[in-house]
Amino acid sequence: MLFFDFLYYLLYKFYARYNVKSAESTASAIIGGLQAMNVLTIIMLIQSIVDPKEKINKLIAIVLFIIFQVYTYIRYIYREKHSVSVIENKWLKNTESSRKQKSAFFFAYGTISIIGFFWLAIYLGSQK
Repeated sequence: MLFFDFLYYLLYKFYARYNVKSAESTASAIIGGLQAMNVLTIIMLIQSIVDPKEKINKLIAIVLFIIFQVYTYIRYIYREKHSVSVIENKWLKNTESSRKQKSAFFFAYGTISIIGFFWLAIYLGSQK
């Protein structure tokens, strides 16, 4: 989960520039949303192969989003070993070039996750 920890930290740093009070909860909500979108994308892909005419149940999608939101909120807000300061120490142990590479990878991951999820949902939703 170090991948998501670092992504959480970078999102926290970004949002802390604008509003320190809500930066932790905003970053955890984004992480939970990305994780839920990844799982739903996989489910939609499998379902489109197994039974192309069947659509994903909206209740399942909502429940998955809620589960990931609650899990990431508890993980990053209430668990000391995943606090911003602990993750920051791990992040700063990386070299500057490594941090830049990871930041670029995280940006690509987020972009691909969001575009892939919505593209697949729209594409499958338009199929008869």
